[in-house]
Amino acid sequence: MFCSKCGNIMPDGTKFCPSCGAEQAPHSSAVNTRPQFEHGQPLPSVSFGAAIRLFFTNYANFSGRSRRSEYWFAWLFLWLVSTVFTILGSEEGGFLFALSSLWSLATLVPGLALSFRRLHDVGRSGLYLLWLLLPIVGWIMVIVQYAKDSQPGSNQYGPNPKFCC
Repeated sequence: MFCSKCGNIMPDGTKFCPSCGAEQAPHSSAVNTRPQFEHGQPLPSVSFGAAIRLFFTNYANFSGRSRRSEYWFAWLFLWLVSTVFTILGSEEGGFLFALSSLWSLATLVPGLALSFRRLHDVGRSGLYLLWLLLPIVGWIMVIVQYAKDSQPGSNQYGPNPKFCC
């Protein structure tokens, strides 16, 4: 079965596309045919909601590639939730403080996985994150890689998620 919006392959019976987050019509004949995209035509950006779904769907998936929009929307969501926990649970030992700690632990692995996939999208290994150990300069180097556009075409980590065909 193919997504009616982006054309990616989906498991049968899926209500939302795992790539773009588009809701799928049940038993629609249009869902079973791949939409026609011109070769090299960019697919729609990943929405905020789709990025959150992909973040939790690919919980410990360190392989493949992630688009810029998926990466930045997911980190925006993580930052917003963490900020709310910090503001509401500022007293130590409180319930929200414990919940904040659990949230941080629960999102550590998928955050690393998303970072690895984003680096794969620009042609870098996940080990590039070791530059973060170098103060200031290392952080700048990694952020520049996160902000780069996708490497055109396929690379050693998989096909470009930004373009069709």
